[in-house]
Amino acid sequence: MNHETHQDTDSGRTTDRAGRIALCARFPVSATSPCGLLADIFAVDRDTASAWLTAWDSVGLMGLRDRAHPGRPRRGIEADVEALEADLERAPQHIQALPVRFHERTGKSISLATVKHWLKERHWVWKRCRRSVKAHCNPALFEQGRRVLKALQDKEADGDIELFYLDESGFSSGVSGRVNVIGLMNSQGAGYFHPVETTVTSATVAEVMAGFIQSRPDDKLTVAVMDNAPLH
Repeated sequence: MNHETHQDTDSGRTTDRAGRIALCARFPVSATSPCGLLADIFAVDRDTASAWLTAWDSVGLMGLRDRAHPGRPRRGIEADVEALEADLERAPQHIQALPVRFHERTGKSISLATVKHWLKERHWVWKRCRRSVKAHCNPALFEQGRRVLKALQDKEADGDIELFYLDESGFSSGVSGRVNVIGLMNSQGAGYFHPVETTVTSATVAEVMAGFIQSRPDDKLTVAVMDNAPLH
């Protein structure tokens, strides 16, 4: 039997299972059934041991082979997924380009759904962004805010004030978890940014504003425009 096992299979698991059944056959007949004996010796449940014996009795050695598993092998290795993470961190707004970059590096084609699946395994999170708030705003308040903002922008263009815009965004990755960033930026690209690893609250925003105020010169009025988040 041992010769037949090694000649007919290249699977270590098949060889191991056949050896276990052969070992069981060497024991004298006792009150313990072969199924129970196998389960006790090899620390498996009786259903597993029973399946081995049934397969052996039905078709012999071939019955101990593993059945073919559905699906195809994973196309990306760990280094490929790490490269995708690096691409995403450099340009998170260009996720649609990730399958193309993967193909350029490896010569293999994958779908965007596959990319998302791999990255979700590494704890990345996708959130939908609302493209327009037109249907959710008060027209009168919106028009009032638009006029005020236009007046501030005109004063900025005349050099009378420094105008900054404040917003907050969160990023998730498998390396450092979620990081929130509160930032203020003007139309010339100058900015002030404050990373936060905790939940953003009104106290957090107040702390950021205090630091921003200290960073600004005293010779010109600085105005910060915030969005309509409740914590502001």
